[in-house]
Amino acid sequence: RPPSANILGALDLGGASTQISFIPAGLIADRSEAVQFRLYGFNYTIYSHSYLCYGQNQAFQRLIRLILDGGTSVEVAHPCYPKGYKETVLAASLSGNPCVKPLPSTASSANVTLVGKGNFSLCREKFKAIFNFSGCRDPSSCGFEGIYQPRVNGKFLAFSAYYYTFRFLNLTATTPLATVERAIQVFCARTWDDLTTSYPREKSFHLKNYCASANFILTLLLDGYGFRNDTWQNIAFQMQAANSDIGWTLGYMLNLTNMIPAEAPPLLKGHEEAFWIASIFFIVATLALCLLILV
Repeated sequence: RPPSANILGALDLGGASTQISFIPAGLIADRSEAVQFRLYGFNYTIYSHSYLCYGQNQAFQRLIRLILDGGTSVEVAHPCYPKGYKETVLAASLSGNPCVKPLPSTASSANVTLVGKGNFSLCREKFKAIFNFSGCRDPSSCGFEGIYQPRVNGKFLAFSAYYYTFRFLNLTATTPLATVERAIQVFCARTWDDLTTSYPREKSFHLKNYCASANFILTLLLDGYGFRNDTWQNIAFQMQAANSDIGWTLGYMLNLTNMIPAEAPPLLKGHEEAFWIASIFFIVATLALCLLILV
């Protein structure tokens, strides 16, 4: 059986949802969150949960909705957008999204200009506010939204939006948490003019959101999943393993088509040395006979 130290947990961050899967150190108390998996003849019990509405794009929308709670005046401060960046949105564009709390009817027709402030601390604070931590009776065995989660255990691969955000910020290498937070804080303080000059080929949608994305990732991993200073460096931000892109689609297809056998592959037993010598002698004798016939 492969040692558990070689089995990595998975952290996936999409647009609409986010997922966490790993093998806990102990038993999984809530069996509804346990997944039984058999691979190469060995059974594994994995904790796995998917949080709808906690994907990156939905988090951005929910953050804007939270900001609008402070009022729908002509201009509203957005702590995560870069200084000097402005964007006008129709409040009604948030309606119809099941992940976003509906706006009052009197405010839904308003045009609001979001003004970037580049405030790292306030950005983190606002993202914490979109999480529901109140539903957890025991924080030691609960992530958020009242969902049971054992303490994170082992090493993890963080891919999809985790990887793309940290790759842009040059933070994919193993880096202490304090250094990561400081780098994000410095990036968030940069002005929009500075960013567009430094990254002329980067699309505006991504460039304006890197500060927000990085802060959401910190909030999700630290406050949501419970990673700490001593476990942060167990996370590897990467998009490939063994030259293959990591993602739920690859895992789904491998499982669906049974490309990874559920049972252990049979052992190949080598032949004895005498058998190989006899085989080689037979081949050489056959070739010699063929040459004599041809001559």
